[in-house]
Amino acid sequence: MRLYVQASFRKRAIYYTTYPLNAQGRKARDLYFKEKAEGKTDAKFRWDYDLKPVIVVAILNFRFEHTEDWPSERFRSSYRLREDDFGEPMSDVLRFVFLELKRFRKRVWELETMYDKWIWLLGHMQELETIPENFTELVFKRLFLMSELGNFTAEEYTSYLKSLDNMGDYDNIIRTAAEDAHSRGLEEGKHAKAFEMARNLKALGVDISVIVQASGLTEEQVAGL
Repeated sequence: MRLYVQASFRKRAIYYTTYPLNAQGRKARDLYFKEKAEGKTDAKFRWDYDLKPVIVVAILNFRFEHTEDWPSERFRSSYRLREDDFGEPMSDVLRFVFLELKRFRKRVWELETMYDKWIWLLGHMQELETIPENFTELVFKRLFLMSELGNFTAEEYTSYLKSLDNMGDYDNIIRTAAEDAHSRGLEEGKHAKAFEMARNLKALGVDISVIVQASGLTEEQVAGL
């Protein structure tokens, strides 16, 4: 994102693309040298210039100079490599997308789509003290929370992280206790059913050895019923 006017920014954007383009060639070259160093006899420089697309997306807090018939409210421009007269694409490797925030005229209550909200927010985030009422989506709530963290001092941020750790500890303690109570409840319920079954079988005159085998209780426990 660029905050200040730069008369040569289009040229700068073109210059930026040379880095990722050249890096693709260097990756193939480095692989070749690696294989040579490892003594591989079939090491070859394998690259046919099959470039992966490079897309420059520049968010600008200023206006570009355009042709005279360029609509003043048109804030998005997209450029590719094409033939001058027929517009035939030369390649889809390079693309430049510029978003001129100063040309976006919609006011906050006129925002309807997620795209509108993002563009507006990029231009006004630094001015906001509260979340606009129509920014109800979860992604924006998370964004505002993160922006608040960005304003913390080092001490405040450390304190915040510690509070999260404490919250995590408390939550873990509570969850573990609940799980233990549930497990104990299941075990106690199972134990009570065993005693009830043993008691009923004993009342029917069933042999103690059979009751022990059926209930899982000891002979002493069955005898004491």
